[in-house]
Amino acid sequence: MFGDYTALAFLDAIETALRPNPAARAVIERGRDEVRRRPESIETVLSDLLTGPCAQLAGPQERPLLLIIDDLEQILAADPDGPHRVAPEHAPVLAAVLRAFHPAETDSRVVLTTRFTFRLDGLERRLEPIQLPPFSPVAESKLQRRQKGRSTPERVAERAGPADRAVVVSRGNPGLQDLIGLRLISGEGVDPERAEAVVAGMETYLAQGNLPDDGEVQAFLERLALDAPTDQAGAA
Repeated sequence: MFGDYTALAFLDAIETALRPNPAARAVIERGRDEVRRRPESIETVLSDLLTGPCAQLAGPQERPLLLIIDDLEQILAADPDGPHRVAPEHAPVLAAVLRAFHPAETDSRVVLTTRFTFRLDGLERRLEPIQLPPFSPVAESKLQRRQKGRSTPERVAERAGPADRAVVVSRGNPGLQDLIGLRLISGEGVDPERAEAVVAGMETYLAQGNLPDDGEVQAFLERLALDAPTDQAGAA
């Protein structure tokens, strides 16, 4: 799931994943009209799915479901008194989904990706927090090779120096490495002077703390910075 976190979007995505399973499709179709009328009723549909056609070893076509809810911060709202909260218009559906994926009742699992912790009626306590480590040098190298493959050999050779420095200044952050290395150094229409300025600006930022002049990089770093969430957290 990405971008659309409505109940019907959940059903559509799950139905696509379970297309080879006729019993699962039947459960979804039976519940679709009710979910359209009452979005929070997706909990019942998912529970029927996860304890029935998607139960572990229920049959030759059945297997547990892995639901990935990506970029959850799109529907999170800052709360000065504690962790972020799920936006009110999305909270009932997300709560219903998390209740359906009760680990004591199903082998199916749900994974959420988000930069922020959040609370949702205590259901967040069922989730196991996993902090993603920075990219390893091997992963950084793989990403750089993929970036080079999307550029021309001439541009790769011309900008080899800034490209290598971009890996260093990204400090294992894949999003930052993609932004600097792919879009702002190897990208079409980006002149060598801007490529050099972007890398030099990042090097200055890491050494002195002054944000780079490049607007895109500056916006990215501001999203990563601790100042904003610290301000949102308040004294408590």
